[in-house]
Amino acid sequence: MLKAGDLVQMKSGIQPPRLYGVGTIVKILRHCEITDLPVRVAVHWSKQDRVGDCAVYSLEVISESR
Repeated sequence: MLKAGDLVQMKSGIQPPRLYGVGTIVKILRHCEITDLPVRVAVHWSKQDRVGDCAVYSLEVISESR
């Protein structure tokens, strides 16, 4: 399950990962009402120097935080 502090990258089938670089999940924005799993997250992207609102299915986890 994704949580704040995890390192992620964009899935190549969604957008080219090189455009975004590595992202850090800043905040969980929305949870599924049924499973309570995250469905939208705020991600700070290294190459764009901004925080973006992303769907969880579009991200790959690189490293999980503790």
